[in-house]
Amino acid sequence: MRSHIPPSLRLLAVLATSLALSQIPTSRPSPVAAANETVAACPSLTPPGDPSVPPPYVKITFVNECGEPVSLAVDIAATAADQERGLMEVSDLPPDQGELFAFQNLAGGSEVVVGFWMEDTLIPLSIAFIGANDEVHEIQDMQAESTNIHLPRAPYLYAVEANLGWFTRHEIIPGATVDLSPAVAQLGASTAP
Repeated sequence: MRSHIPPSLRLLAVLATSLALSQIPTSRPSPVAAANETVAACPSLTPPGDPSVPPPYVKITFVNECGEPVSLAVDIAATAADQERGLMEVSDLPPDQGELFAFQNLAGGSEVVVGFWMEDTLIPLSIAFIGANDEVHEIQDMQAESTNIHLPRAPYLYAVEANLGWFTRHEIIPGATVDLSPAVAQLGASTAP
């Protein structure tokens, strides 16, 4: 059965449709916003000012999906012993702190394919694998106290561990860039003769 709409209601329907169409944004929403309608696309996540970074941490800055800078204070694991220990036995990691694993000294400047696991690591983490070009290749989530090996698909020069979901919350995705120059400068200073 076909319904009959009086002409006056048809005009109202056309006007309402036109008004609704004029409200549609012309740019595409971020994938996160599309997946969860209650989340605004790339809200401003960076507080004003430059928070101090407690020693021995150094600040690195990612550029998220919306082009906004997002800082993370990292401790640097540059030696084999530091990398083996990582965040083992850490029971609480502040929200914007993490660990940077730098392989340039151990691999002679070459990218590596080294797996990570979470044995004796008490908190769940996310890890970003970063190439020599300072671009995030891949991000993986890792469960606490697991012996699963997390191996990236491509070689990398740096890995950054943060609290589980940190990269997602800050809209950092594969292809994002990161300014590691403060960490690289600190590494250079610690290896200078």
